[in-house]
Amino acid sequence: MSLPPDMASDLNGVNKELDHSNVRTPAEPLLSVVVPLFNKRRFIGRAIQSIRSQTFTNFEAIIVDDGSTDGGEVAAAEAVGDDPRFRILSKANGGVSSARNTGAQAAAGEWVAFLDADDEWRPEFLARVRDVILKTPDLTMVSAAYEQREHHELILNDWGFGDRGDVVVDYDFEGLWAQNGGPPVWSSAVALKRSAMLKVGGFPEGVALGEDILAWMAMLPTGRRAFIARLLSISHADDTSSLTRAPALKTVLSHERLVESVRSLSHPDSAKIRAIVGTTHCYMLMRVGTKKELVRFLLRYGSTVTPRTWLASLAYVAGLGRFMTSVTTSSPRLEH
Repeated sequence: MSLPPDMASDLNGVNKELDHSNVRTPAEPLLSVVVPLFNKRRFIGRAIQSIRSQTFTNFEAIIVDDGSTDGGEVAAAEAVGDDPRFRILSKANGGVSSARNTGAQAAAGEWVAFLDADDEWRPEFLARVRDVILKTPDLTMVSAAYEQREHHELILNDWGFGDRGDVVVDYDFEGLWAQNGGPPVWSSAVALKRSAMLKVGGFPEGVALGEDILAWMAMLPTGRRAFIARLLSISHADDTSSLTRAPALKTVLSHERLVESVRSLSHPDSAKIRAIVGTTHCYMLMRVGTKKELVRFLLRYGSTVTPRTWLASLAYVAGLGRFMTSVTTSSPRLEH
């Protein structure tokens, strides 16, 4: 699939004549960038370069090394160089939620934008986010469309809005989730108002799968939300990505927090959302290869999964095959 013409240029093609002034006017909110880092030495340089290439330069960036054992912190320091806008914090491993929360707590900005260590931004990401913040009152969450690269496959995640550059305010979060298989917010294409994020407790620690969606759900009552219909971020799924490798059982079990949370939704499309989340959970349990936990889940949350997923799960438990095709055909893309 070919990229739109305005996205075909490389980061090296950034217009060098743009104004890169670091002077902050009273009307400009200072943006902080938080990058959680754990064993992504091969990719952290790319993420940092995409931050340094932003056309809006009035930001601070905090790299939170979450106990990397592959030299990721050293690679990050090399990529940062002597750029005074960056700092690196080191902590014992506590998971991606802990790393994001640590960065947000240390941030000076009114808003915090997040970027995973193996992803990257288009040069105009922060500029577009800043413009939306300045023009729209009472916002607490701004997200954007993104491009997902999985080996040789390209997926454009625009939630039906296209790549026209429009800004959609007060959109139907649950409705878009139900229609598209995932909510219109992603952890490498989002900025949160720091005070609102900290008030709701940030990202839930101890949850390793679906933790980001739980954070978006917690943010919904805090203020207005906006979606930028422009592909401003790039997700890379490689052999070390959580999108491609089989998860640990503990990780999958933590996803039940999201399964439980969506049970209380009262939106007209709530049943669809519960089916999306429940089907995802069944698929992950089969991927891990645990019949016992799959049976336990079906007994407790069986009403949240589709009849097709029920049949595939029962066939798997009975030893008639994984039936992965029948599950994945009807299941949504997995949450990040």
